[in-house]
Amino acid sequence: MFKESEPSPSVHAVVSTLSCGPVAPGDRVGFENKTLIMRSVNEQGLILKPNRPAFAVDKQILQQSGVISDGPQGQVWTTFSQVSSHVHGIIFGANLKSDYTLSVADFGFHINSESVVFDADLNFISSLVYNPVVHLKTSSLPDFTLLYTSPKVVMGIGSGVYVLGDLTKWVPMSNKRFDRIATRFDDVILEVRGGPEERVTVSFLLEGEETDKFESVAVSCEMNSAGRNTMHLKTKSCVE
Repeated sequence: MFKESEPSPSVHAVVSTLSCGPVAPGDRVGFENKTLIMRSVNEQGLILKPNRPAFAVDKQILQQSGVISDGPQGQVWTTFSQVSSHVHGIIFGANLKSDYTLSVADFGFHINSESVVFDADLNFISSLVYNPVVHLKTSSLPDFTLLYTSPKVVMGIGSGVYVLGDLTKWVPMSNKRFDRIATRFDDVILEVRGGPEERVTVSFLLEGEETDKFESVAVSCEMNSAGRNTMHLKTKSCVE
């Protein structure tokens, strides 16, 4: 028997996207949630996936098998996207019976020692240099936690920038969206992909003068007819 409604559509959408498998909306024609669907894909319908499927952290498996007692009591999965040499992490938590603290050593992917962790709304931003753990709150469906990590990109003058990516997507730094990250003396340059004339907005964090203080900057531009463009943080513009 088919359900008349789905109580946790966002969970299904993010899990499907992070699985690196198909993303198949099951809405009746005319009842599609376009906003939710577009969080998984670009304007041409290309799924913006991570580099590998998300899977449970080791301590979740050990907890469930009774080997340890300090693992997460619920679902904690991780994956990552790599653009050039930069690894951008994704941490997913759901159905957690109690709060859980995930250490950097248990992320399951390589992380730059100077990285930040944040949520898509930028309501939470923290440096992993000073606090190398992530706190996941107790949750039950349809609620879940989705956090991201971004490494520090150092420009020639020594100032730090964190490329957060397209925060309208479940996978903000998919290598299906970004081909390359490069730096110059006073600039960070991104080679961006999308549908022809698709508008892409990329978020950045700039280091502040105080510890763990950041300035958020967004740069938006339109892809050319071939679905590509080169974004420059310095001028907050794109040059084909």
